[in-house]
Amino acid sequence: MPEIIEFREAPPKTSTGKVDRASFAQEHDELEPAGDGRRNKR
Repeated sequence: MPEIIEFREAPPKTSTGKVDRASFAQEHDELEPAGDGRRNKR
């Protein structure tokens, strides 16, 4: 299971119109998971 799922209208693009993979990698490093992934804690 992925730690983070993010929905976007469109991926970040470079000036040439390609998907900016470096931007994705940098943003991933800045994000934190919303929880520990466990459901129904009791």
